Amino acid sequence: MLPSVFVQFLIVQQTLLAFGVAKECADNQYYSEEHGSCNECGTCPEEEELVTNCTNVRNTACRCKADSYRIYPTWSIWGVTCRPCTRCGDRGYVRNCSAGDDAKCGDCPKYFYLHNTTHCAPCSACPDDDPFAIRMRDCELAGLPPNMQCTQQEGSHYHGTVTFPPIATELFYVSSSTDTLSNARGERTPNDTSLAGEIAAGLTVVMLGITVITALCFVRSCVKAVNKNNSCKMRSLMLRGSRRRNRNRVDAYEDVPIEEVEFSDFLSEEEH
Repeated sequence: MLPSVFVQFLIVQQTLLAFGVAKECADNQYYSEEHGSCNECGTCPEEEELVTNCTNVRNTACRCKADSYRIYPTWSIWGVTCRPCTRCGDRGYVRNCSAGDDAKCGDCPKYFYLHNTTHCAPCSACPDDDPFAIRMRDCELAGLPPNMQCTQQEGSHYHGTVTFPPIATELFYVSSSTDTLSNARGERTPNDTSLAGEIAAGLTVVMLGITVITALCFVRSCVKAVNKNNSCKMRSLMLRGSRRRNRNRVDAYEDVPIEEVEFSDFLSEEEH
């Protein structure tokens, strides 16, 4: 009984303290218990919508708009935290788009190929006069002969007459739950290549950084090599000069009898 009363007392005390400090914050600020200070109220980014306004004890609450889902900030190079949901179209949904995950699309039915991110087109007959006609991998995996693995031709719905046996499609639709965002709302089209573009941009930045660091290391090593070479040349010149002076002193005393040469003469010359 006593521990629970003590805990309730602490909660009430902290709440009153926070409320007392919050009164001192400005109108556009809120009191943060984590930092123990007044902070500026945040604003929702363009891709998010307002949930609750900023109060004296709580910051602004935002969420991704309809037909979008939240991604981790570390996955986004440009700081965008919401991404439009993928719209599967003919492929159907294996998993609907939710607040934290993108939709997962199904596969095209048998004897169909993925024409774009949302549309499945039927495998068509290949033109007889075009040996370089594009053949689709999905049509080949479906077991169709090589002359029936081509894409639809422009200007006609089907190129040739194609008869497929009746098959049961494997597409299914997941019923929406309370926390699932409907993919039928909104007019925005998905951008499936945006994440790949951000990854490519990140790799480009990393490679550029590695190139710059490598170039700096190369320049530094070249400067060290040049300085070392200049030092060796200077030492060589000093050694040559010293040898030349010694040779001149020996030549000067060559004709003098050895008993007349005193050691003090060499010392005086060394001092000069």
